[in-house]
Amino acid sequence: MHAHGRRTAEGAVLLLVPLLALLAPFPARAQFSPPPGTAPTREASDPATAERDASRRNTVGERGASVLRPGDIGKMRDLMLDAQGATAYPNYAGKALPIPRRLNIAYTPSPDRSPEALHLWRGMATSLTFLHEGGKPWPIEAVIYDRRLFSMNGKGCLPDDGTPPAQSSDEEDRERKPQPSTFFMVPCKHWTWGSFAVQLKGQTIPVTFMASSGLVPRDGTENVVDIPIVLTVSEPPAAAPAVPVRQPPAPPAAGRPVAAAPGARPMRHAVGQEASK
Repeated sequence: MHAHGRRTAEGAVLLLVPLLALLAPFPARAQFSPPPGTAPTREASDPATAERDASRRNTVGERGASVLRPGDIGKMRDLMLDAQGATAYPNYAGKALPIPRRLNIAYTPSPDRSPEALHLWRGMATSLTFLHEGGKPWPIEAVIYDRRLFSMNGKGCLPDDGTPPAQSSDEEDRERKPQPSTFFMVPCKHWTWGSFAVQLKGQTIPVTFMASSGLVPRDGTENVVDIPIVLTVSEPPAAAPAVPVRQPPAPPAAGRPVAAAPGARPMRHAVGQEASK
């Protein structure tokens, strides 16, 4: 009885040996332990799932490291504001800001008058007003200027891409609004030098201006801008009326009797008087 049981067990072992040999080429699947506190799942034991989880964790960590903190955002905003302030500063670094000064010009039309010197500044609109001596506005008929150098009432200065802006003609402006006595002039660049002329209504001689920006004015004052500018036009003195000059009568020609004045008694000739005696 015992011998028969021993032979049965040995036969079972002999049958298992070939089966184990067939299973040997296939490696055992790796086992992944789930995070603490979670039950093991089928997905957690999958290598592809584990690789995706690791990649996701790395991505979240990298993205989180690249997100700015509130303190970092404040520092960057301050740097951008400092850069904007440095770009908008209207003068060289270390130079003072331009000082505005009012300029009053007493103008008498004359062909011998020199141009009026003005000092403008980029970014500052200078107003030019023309008045009579009594303070009444003097209408302006036309303003002649180079639009590459100056902008008058927003007309002028090519944009950054070099495309000329759409501008209406002076005739259209006159149709839309009455003739003004004030206009605004702005230089297109920091360093600008040029002239412009203003034709006043009823005047044959235009008012000529020599304007500069960024340059030192003729009086030696630095960092100034003429704003506002008021030009008071005085009429030239009227010429005295011409007084007619009376010419003496011409002497009578020889042999012609002199006409007697009205109411005068005729005079007898001396020879006739002697003959009558």
